[in-house]
Amino acid sequence: MNKGLAPIVDTTKRERLVMETILLFLYRVPAMVVAVTLHEYVKAAASWRLGDNNPKLDKRITLNPLRHIDLVGALCIIFFTFGWGKPVSTSPMFYANRRKATWIVYGLPSVVNLVVGFIFGISAFLIGFAPMPEMVLNVVVGVVYQLAVVNMAMFLFNIIPIYPLSGAKIFSLYLNAEARVRMARYERWFQLFLVMFIILGFAEMMFMPIITATLDFTVVGL
Repeated sequence: MNKGLAPIVDTTKRERLVMETILLFLYRVPAMVVAVTLHEYVKAAASWRLGDNNPKLDKRITLNPLRHIDLVGALCIIFFTFGWGKPVSTSPMFYANRRKATWIVYGLPSVVNLVVGFIFGISAFLIGFAPMPEMVLNVVVGVVYQLAVVNMAMFLFNIIPIYPLSGAKIFSLYLNAEARVRMARYERWFQLFLVMFIILGFAEMMFMPIITATLDFTVVGL
């Protein structure tokens, strides 16, 4: 009798796993939109406020997600947690203090993602106590928790000092002209490396334990 029930149990587990995976991907859609839009908007707005008019000419100083979302980067976030937005065109020649401005333009967006990630992480924990139907509660907590995860993923991913990520722009400040040219020359190869790094699961393997531990530690501290 047990042998006859085994296939039914396995099928039920598989169906549940498939449904949970689909829901996870759906939860990440709004998380991707918010994280990417915030990151790219802050970058564009900061560069513009520091004297660079290019983001305004490119119509990037907006919270319209369609101006900031890159299709491949968005799909990577939805399916693999980590990805990117459409690069903001900036011109450092307009900055009064190039080093300080570069830190602000390329560092501030990641800091915003980190702070927003903490806010959504705490919110997911608190919402868990809300008096609402279990099914609705699970969906709301799932979406809010993914908002926390994806924003923190944007922070961690963008501090990697590899082109075309924000961390590379800051790292390049401390390189000589020859090294900067060499890095820019291999930018396309760096992009390919990052895509493979994400798709093959190395980004999740490296960073997800940090994100999970950070969110757990934050909740414990409440």
